[in-house]
Amino acid sequence: MHPSRSNARWLALPIAALMLLPAAGALAQSPEPTKDPGRQGIVDPSTIPATVPFQDPAGVVVVDAVIGTAGPSPMMLDTGAPLNLPAELIAAQGFPIVGQQPTNSGGGVQTMQDIAAVPSLGLGPVRIGSTAAISGWVGPDNPLSCITQTGLLGANAMADAVWQIDYQAQTVTVAPSLDGLEHIEGAIAVPFVPAEGIAPNPFIGFDIGTASLVFLVDTGSDGGIVIGPKELAATGIEVPADAPVVSAQVAGAQGVFDVELKYVDLPMQLGDLEVTLPVGVGDLVAGIGNIGNGFLSQFVVTFDWSTRTMYLDPVAADGSFGTAAPTAGSIGWNGTDVVVTKVAKGSPAEQAGMKLGDVVSSVDGKAVSTRDDFCAVLTGPDPRTIETADGKTYDISVYEDFFAKP
Repeated sequence: MHPSRSNARWLALPIAALMLLPAAGALAQSPEPTKDPGRQGIVDPSTIPATVPFQDPAGVVVVDAVIGTAGPSPMMLDTGAPLNLPAELIAAQGFPIVGQQPTNSGGGVQTMQDIAAVPSLGLGPVRIGSTAAISGWVGPDNPLSCITQTGLLGANAMADAVWQIDYQAQTVTVAPSLDGLEHIEGAIAVPFVPAEGIAPNPFIGFDIGTASLVFLVDTGSDGGIVIGPKELAATGIEVPADAPVVSAQVAGAQGVFDVELKYVDLPMQLGDLEVTLPVGVGDLVAGIGNIGNGFLSQFVVTFDWSTRTMYLDPVAADGSFGTAAPTAGSIGWNGTDVVVTKVAKGSPAEQAGMKLGDVVSSVDGKAVSTRDDFCAVLTGPDPRTIETADGKTYDISVYEDFFAKP
């Protein structure tokens, strides 16, 4: 299924920090933390149900949150990570360090990060206490810092309640249970397995061919559905020689890395619904697949950790959904210049000569040269055209024929 709705910022800024500590049998075990703080967010029941607004710069969900005694600050709502804060904020608030945790991030980078005990945080009227946070949020040269310099509001802060994300209304509803919530009856009910360790990130599995594939449901990613080439090979399914291809430089919490995504149609079982969807095949995070907002935003999505169920209520009146065509290109910041960070093969822009790493001098006729210029583009209206330093102009809007067969 290929809906008309597009995700114009597709792969501009996909992956934040991922805690890959899956439940038994879901994935190979990661190293044990040096100390298990045993801390998961405890939502004050007197403060819910409540609904708060969010913004979606660069295709991710950003809410205003209060950490300790600090004032409201923008944070990414990220089911693919634990609560993640800058070390400077942890120190300024005096949060005690209670252990360390191995962290896998986009690009397969693993680091050991401190775990801090956070006594309280808030989201509008919602109050959450006794939460663990990892330190080491991104620095100013990472594009993720255009979205937030405060960090990620992760799965461990969410798991004590029901969280519903309405991408169309741009609201997040936090409730004690499913009782009284809309978008549950008739929705696609998909069971998930929460990860072990500091954060119960939701993983779902699909039996495809001769293998079972595991996907992280990741609201910290603006991408669609992606799986690794080794995982696809285990299914016995091969990528066709004429598969649609996107080349990209992807920003993760630990830096920027190159990836090539080749799209193949895969059968998937979403609850009781059998569908076949184009899935990007490429090395993003080793060992698992990733399902981001490029796919999730076609639904009102509800996470219920008490029953380990995700509910997907399609936004389209006819109930359809699918994989949106990508943009022909995207831009990023490499520390010194605004550059091209994504190229859809076969697009008019690619055929006209646009390449990864080309320095960009203007976007939609407006000069760009600094990080602030890039951040303004990333968090503003979807860009349509770019001019590169060699004077060439390219259309980087949605490449509608991306999935068309030659």
